[in-house]
Order: sequence, then C-alpha cells, then structure tokens
Amino acid sequence: MVHGAQKWGDMKVVKYLLMHFYSLIVRVFNVFTAE
Repeated sequence: MVHGAQKWGDMKVVKYLLMHFYSLIVRVFNVFTAE
C-alpha cells in the first residue's frame, strides 16, 4: 500500500516534469519558427 502511494507520488512528479519540459520545447520551437 505504501509502495503504491510512493509510485503515485513519482507519477505526479514525472507528470509535472513532462509538462514543464513540453512547455520549454514549445517555447524553443516557437522561437525557431519565428525566425
């Protein structure tokens, strides 16, 4: 049960990092396409 909660916490962190990584890629992509 505790292990499951730990895994869920990791999933939230991964999701958070993915969203930030995605927004960063979109920003860089926009800069390159703007030029």
